[in-house]
Amino acid sequence: MSDQRQHIDDAELHAYVDGLLGDDRRSVVEAAVEADGEYAEQVKAYREQNRRLMSLFGDVPKEEIPERLSVERLIQQNAWQRRMRAVAAAALWLAVGLGSGWGANELLRQSSSSAFEIAGQAVDAHRIYTVEVRHPVEVAADEEKHLVAWLSKRLDYKIHMPHLTSFGYDLVGGRLLPSKHGAAAQFMYENAAGMRLTLYATKTLKNKVTAFRFIKSGGISAFYWLDGPVAYALIGEIEREKLLQITNVAYEVLNRP
Repeated sequence: MSDQRQHIDDAELHAYVDGLLGDDRRSVVEAAVEADGEYAEQVKAYREQNRRLMSLFGDVPKEEIPERLSVERLIQQNAWQRRMRAVAAAALWLAVGLGSGWGANELLRQSSSSAFEIAGQAVDAHRIYTVEVRHPVEVAADEEKHLVAWLSKRLDYKIHMPHLTSFGYDLVGGRLLPSKHGAAAQFMYENAAGMRLTLYATKTLKNKVTAFRFIKSGGISAFYWLDGPVAYALIGEIEREKLLQITNVAYEVLNRP
């Protein structure tokens, strides 16, 4: 692809797929998608993702989006950031290192929304703690009842921790983490091959929408969503389809009354 390719960020591609762009910007994005095979593949993947999410979660993804998370606001915020990234791209690449720091850094540059911020925090926590051999968690799985009660108390929200043994992942344990809105919880799972998943949860501003998104980079996949006063992210180095299946099960457990 040419170095002069039109830059279209992830928020605009999602908005294009969802039919939420204004006429002027839609024509620009549409032209870029037609001219760029990579963008075309992303759009195809996002449309398939939407179809699958609707089949799993019904009309929930159609609920009204609050103004502070509107596509138009995110795109306006991104416009200035895109210009700055174009100037700083080379220096930034050297600063963060090949493939490192993609989670919070890229997401926070794209948007100041709580969803993007939380996704970045969750991915960074996954990257930090899943490589630990001796101390991956604070409280081990053999104290599961205490772990869930402790983290529920710190988040001031009752957590129904999912069990993922049907997918081959057993609970390793969990830990307490800081977040922008206070405490966050991380639960870690591991399969027989030593591959790990993490489930991240934190309180956030009360939302009237359940918003699902997917990101992938450097082999790491993550589904993240806002659900009322809590934000969740499920993260692992596995393919999207498998992670979506696991996310469906986790979602049902986490939303028990």
